[in-house]
Amino acid sequence: MLRKFVAIGLFVTLLTGCGEKKQDDVVEVDKYMEQIEQLQIELDNEKKENNIIQIKSDGKVEALQETIEIQKQIIDEQEDLIDYLQEIVKDISGIEDNVKILFEGIGIGSSDTEVEEAFGNDYTTESTYDERFDMPLTIWTYPNAEVIFTDNKVIEVMLYNDYYDTNFGVNVGDFAHQAINICDDFLLEYVSAHAVDGIPNLGWYNDNDGGTVIMYFNDKEDKLNSDINIETARINKIDLKSSWMFD
Repeated sequence: MLRKFVAIGLFVTLLTGCGEKKQDDVVEVDKYMEQIEQLQIELDNEKKENNIIQIKSDGKVEALQETIEIQKQIIDEQEDLIDYLQEIVKDISGIEDNVKILFEGIGIGSSDTEVEEAFGNDYTTESTYDERFDMPLTIWTYPNAEVIFTDNKVIEVMLYNDYYDTNFGVNVGDFAHQAINICDDFLLEYVSAHAVDGIPNLGWYNDNDGGTVIMYFNDKEDKLNSDINIETARINKIDLKSSWMFD
């Protein structure tokens, strides 16, 4: 019961602060993300404890039934609180229903002038030709990111660390399960034309404006995120591409 009161107390505290003026500050987002992460850990522990209790009872010890019901109630409250915090993150981040994924205000179709204004001019330039798509490309390589253009318009942006902000409350270094919980709420899961049984690609999402974001959860940069533990894995890189580049 103690954990139940702690969860309710935290919920009341957050409601008290909800009326304050919204801030477009990554520090504010990080604060809630840390709370979500801690709650997720507590939720996992509650579920494990509940499973242990049910195994012990095995339907034979009626006295444990009340304890099981209390555990279930705590789990429900924790899940509701996580959903509530994720809504706050979306609110602070300025996410709309018709979302366009942006990195530091830059998205698919942004101009090279806009990129320089947002990312600065500390980059090296390379020109190449993409035979697959039959188009010339210009690549700007920054210390913390890479931007690819064709005809002076962005078709891809990669973030290598959390130096630049995203507008959807997720960044390099975040836990995989934490990022997936947030993205599942307001982005569209990407399902490849080659997917088996229509299963979405793990960590891939589409926005509503021609962008596909890929979160790499492996240090090996396996974009399919094979053989990972989403509870412990963290984002290693975030890649935003034009959706027409796939399938």
